[in-house]
Parts: sequence; C-alpha cells; structure tokens
Amino acid sequence: MQDRREKIAVLADDLTGALDCAAAFLSYGFSPFVSIGVEPPKRGEYDVLSLNMDTRRMTPAEAVLAVERALEQVESVGAKPLYVKIDSTLRGHPGLEIERVAAASGAAAVICPAFPATGRTVSDGELLVSGVPLADTEVGRDPLSPAISSDLAKLIQRDASSHVAQVRLHEVRGVVLREIVEAASAGDAPMICCDAETDDDLRLIAKAGLEANGLVFAGSAGLAGAIANVLDTPAGRSAGGELAMPDGPILVVTASQRSLADRQIDQAALRHALMKIPVTFTSGPGEAAEFDSASARQVIARGGHIALRATVNDELTNLSQREVRALADRITRELAQIVVSLCREIRPAAVVLIGGDTALAALTALGARGIFLRSQPLPGVPVGILSGGELDGVPVATKAGAFGDESSLSKLFDYLLNGRTPN
Repeated sequence: MQDRREKIAVLADDLTGALDCAAAFLSYGFSPFVSIGVEPPKRGEYDVLSLNMDTRRMTPAEAVLAVERALEQVESVGAKPLYVKIDSTLRGHPGLEIERVAAASGAAAVICPAFPATGRTVSDGELLVSGVPLADTEVGRDPLSPAISSDLAKLIQRDASSHVAQVRLHEVRGVVLREIVEAASAGDAPMICCDAETDDDLRLIAKAGLEANGLVFAGSAGLAGAIANVLDTPAGRSAGGELAMPDGPILVVTASQRSLADRQIDQAALRHALMKIPVTFTSGPGEAAEFDSASARQVIARGGHIALRATVNDELTNLSQREVRALADRITRELAQIVVSLCREIRPAAVVLIGGDTALAALTALGARGIFLRSQPLPGVPVGILSGGELDGVPVATKAGAFGDESSLSKLFDYLLNGRTPN
C-alpha cells in the first residue's frame, strides 16, 4: 500500500486533466499543487504533484521526450509516479505514455478511463460516452482527433507494444480481480484494461491495484478519486467549502466548439448577469479575430460578467486535419492575448477557463506558474488559486469542454458568487 508520507505524482496529458486528477485527491484530504508546465517547487506544503506534460497534440517522439522530462521532475522532488492521467475519450498518445511510465517504474499498469460522474464508462471492453460507443459520439467524431474505435484495448495498443489484457465487469466485481492484478505485477501482463460502470467498480480496481503494490494506474479523474478514497487519508474532507472571492466580474473564456459549451453559457446567462461576447475567427491566414471590446467593458461597468466565446464563421468540413489544427492553435493563442489585454484593464474577481488548450494558453500568457487547488464544487470542475503571474492570487476554475450538463456553468457561478458547494 502507498506510504501516505510519500509524495504522489500524477503525470497528465493536458492541464485540465492535471487539475481534474489533483482535485480528486484534494477531496480526500491531500494537498495538491498543479504545475502548468514549468519546474515544480521542490519544497512546499503539498503531497500531490500534478504535472501537465501537454502531450495530447504532440507527435509520438515529442510525447516520449515530454514523459522523460516529467519523470525527471518527479524524481527531483522525491515523488512517486503513481498515476498517468489519460483523456477519458483516449485522445492523444495514452498507450505510449502509460507504457513509458510503467517501464520507468518497473511496474505493470492498470488502466480504466471510466468517469461515471461525467458519463464515461467501460462495458465489455468498449468505451461509452453516456451509454453511446465512443466512435458514434460528437467527441469521437472530433476532426482533430477522431476515434478509430470504441474498443479500449485497441485504443491503448495503437501506440504501445506491450501486451494488453482485458478484465470484464464480472471479473472486476468478482474474486478474480486481485489474482489478475497480482499476476500482472509479476510480469504476466504489463497492461490491464478494466471495465467499470460505477464508482464502486473503480474503488474495487483501486483497492486491488494498491494491495498488489508497485503498480502504475492510468485513467481519468474517476479512477484517481477512487485511489485517493482507498488510500484512506486522515481527516478527509468533502469537496467544496468556503471560497474567499473579492467583488468584481467573473471572466469566462472558451474556445471549445462543443455545442454543450454554448448551452452552458446560455443557461448561466439566464440566472446571472452574464453576457456572451463572441470572438469571431475565420479560417483564412492573417485574418484578425473580431472582438467587441467596448461591449465587454460596458457589461463589466454595469457590474456584469462576460463570457468570451471563440467562434469560427467558416465551414470546417472543407479543411484538412492539419489546417484545422493550425486554426485551433491560432484561436487559443489569439484568445489568450485578448484575455491578457482585458485583465490588464479590469482585474477579474475570478476566471473560468473551459477547455485544456484554452486554459494552458491563457495561463501561460498571464505568466502563471501553477495552481494551488482549494475545492471541486462539481465533478470535473476544480477551483484553485493562481500562483505567479499577472493574476497571482485570483481564483480560477477549469472545465473540459465536453464535461457536465447544461446547468454546470450556472452551478459554478452559484459557487463562486456565494461560496457554497452547489447541490
């Protein structure tokens, strides 16, 4: 079983995931620090170090180098690489990253990306989003990273050479899981993919893996939370709690093209003084984004909040994957500069960043070094305090574009404005 006194390291494929997993540990009494990509502090009152490797859009060779750098950083602060955070819909290079971390640790890997609170489950080896096979969903048809399959083992093995064993749900819930995991730790199967439909299933996986000792886990924030729960830290506290936030505007920023992001903003606007202000891009190179900065200032002057929503006024189906990627990079880069300019004029009371690329670009442009997490008022929505940069000390919340339901942003506003965990 993991020594509670030993620092735990989470190696994440993007910033949102690094925050999600750190927040899962926070909920059970750990003190997490999330690095947005710079050298982590060697000293400090944290026992979970969550490192953003930012590998999702890298080439495989670049991802290998990023994993190696992260492992060096983990070793430099005396932490143990316990968890590889992968995307819950298997974007990026999950198999490669898991394999590299497991090999460096001399361990087998137990893998389960299920996150029941956000609709991600694994059943009969198939990854489902709200009960629908991944490849048949909006997320699975993402033009930047389309899913080649819904089969979890195939998605893991596409960039990994290790043998992948599969553990079905009846085995997870039966008496054989521990035997399978122990066999894996002895070298019989370097990578094990597990079914899970509920949080209880994830806890069974976590317990079996921790009892086997020496294993590396991989998954989304769902399994991370189960591991934190099984570790049984002293004086566990529930997510949420008080948040000291000064008066002022809340700034929401998103470049997510998910339809859910729009519905979340629209519902929040019905309950709060929030106005959506489009930042419009075209696919043509050299075309400047259109942004009505005067309207943003007027809303804030009236005591309101604003949501900067990046939109594209061109049809993307005619663009190649490379062109779509270049456009997405330009959007996050230019959107981040708009955020910096706006924050220099009007210091926000809090910032809500939707989407991992958006969050990383904005925080990097603002000069932030990391985030000390304080709460997780909603599943997959961590809230913390920025460390360093132009908004040092300002509360920040992050959320993946595809997470939550239509009320998630409205509930987050309730929490930020009232300091209470939403029901």
